[in-house]
Parts: sequence; structure tokens; C-alpha cells
Amino acid sequence: MDKCSYCAEFAGDIDNSYYLKNIMPVIGVNRLRLESLSFYIFPSVGSLISGHLLIVPKRHYTALSMATIDEIVELEAIIHELQSIYKAVLGSNYIFYFEHGILDVDKSLMSCVDHAHLHIIPTAVDANDLNFKHIESLNISEIINIKAPTPDYIFFGDDKKSYLSFDQDKHAQYLRKAVHEQLKLQSHWNWRNDAQYANIKSWMDRLNTFILQHPKNELCNVISFCNN
Repeated sequence: MDKCSYCAEFAGDIDNSYYLKNIMPVIGVNRLRLESLSFYIFPSVGSLISGHLLIVPKRHYTALSMATIDEIVELEAIIHELQSIYKAVLGSNYIFYFEHGILDVDKSLMSCVDHAHLHIIPTAVDANDLNFKHIESLNISEIINIKAPTPDYIFFGDDKKSYLSFDQDKHAQYLRKAVHEQLKLQSHWNWRNDAQYANIKSWMDRLNTFILQHPKNELCNVISFCNN
């Protein structure tokens, strides 16, 4: 089995980390600047807009439904605190988040990376325009140990509602493409085709300025600044 790219990045293993090997030489900085007890928060390769982040557990598992109760409580707090950071850094009052969760790695049709990660983007997205056949409403905490009839699921929401779908006709980066189209972006939605260096660099520069201006991190209780 290939080594996990995220786990390799957390360990500083350049050879097995996609970001450290391919992106950091261009960007010039380590992207691990925000963390909590159980998660790292960093810009996505292929960031659709500046501030497109991933919330990634430090321990390896393939879907947030496999997280512990304590981790999910922490995740909810991270989402709330990121809203404050987004408002301070980008002036945005909106968020949209999504996960392609893998329950069975061998049968999954969804994700490109088999380490759980929640995308969070500082923008408004109309969930009614995402073309899911079957969705159900749920709280974030209810994603733990979901009863799934499929090898994977799609989880998404905003600061008001969350949804779960088991639609199996959605490709690995379906929500990336859907958000890209809804926002009418000009770049490519596929991170393998367009790494979006400018959006990653823009976020890192703005975040670093914010960190210098707020060294005591007064906006957050759960999120802290990494010493990188």
C-alpha cells in the first residue's frame, strides 16, 4: 500500500508527501500554520478560492464518520472558529463545507486521498443547486457511525444545515466541480490539473499577516498557530 500523503506531510516525509514534494518548492512555505489538538487546518491543493481549507485529522482514518465523539465536538468548534478567522482575514461571513467520506477503500468511487478531510470554503453555496438525487438532513455530530448502504458517502453543509448523500453517480471531485460551476470560476476545478498556487499563496500571506497582528490568537480557543 502506498504511504498516506497527509501522514507523510505531518511527519516531514518529503518523498511521500504530494505537497512537500510538488507544491512547497513553488509556494515556498509550509502550509501547516493552524492546528487543534486532533486536527490540522491548511489550504487545499487546487484551492478554488483564497481560504479554501482542509480540516484533516492528525490520526489516520478514511472518513469523518470514523471519528470519536470528542473529535467531532472539536471539529464543530473548529468550523465555528474558522468563521471568525475568515471574517477577520477575508471579510467573509459565509462558509460551505463538504467531505467525500470513504468507508471501504477497496470499493470507493469517491475520494482521491484515503485520509479523511473536510473541505471548508469561505463562500455561500446553494445546496438546492447541487443536483443530488437523495439527501437527508443531519447534525454534524450525527455523522459518527452512520449506517451506510454504500462504500462511501458525501457530506456537506453550511453554518445553518448539514446534509448526507449516498448517491453513487458522483465522481471523486464532484463537489469541487459543482462549487466551481456555481461560483462561475475561470480556473480548473480538478486539483490535479490546476494546483491554484496563487490562491494558496494568497491565503498563506494573509494568514501570516493576521498571525503577526494577533500573536495571542484571541479569536480562538480550539485553533492555535503552528510554530513553523
